[in-house]
Amino acid sequence: MHSEDLTALFAGIAGRLQGAAAAPVSAPTEGATGEDPDGFVRVTVDARGILGDIVYDDAIDELDADELASAVLAATNAAYAAARGARTTPVADLGRSEFSAAAWRAMGMGAKE
Repeated sequence: MHSEDLTALFAGIAGRLQGAAAAPVSAPTEGATGEDPDGFVRVTVDARGILGDIVYDDAIDELDADELASAVLAATNAAYAAARGARTTPVADLGRSEFSAAAWRAMGMGAKE
């Protein structure tokens, strides 16, 4: 996978997560950071649940597209859980989306069914 493909993949994930974060929820008092269980991805959300930052560990090249999507979702949901106690609107599953299909094609693997 080329760095341009990863950059496009991450930009697409960030855009989808920002859209999901904009879902109406009660106003928390502060933001939070969450991390996936394996430490590949760390996500920060602000007090309104708006995505502030995504940090990827250097070892993400070990992950395939589904694992990366799962890591991003886990970190995002952990950040929301830390900020609000529990997210009332879960982040959409990226695994079977149009975006996911494009990511698979960008990696030269075709869309995963």
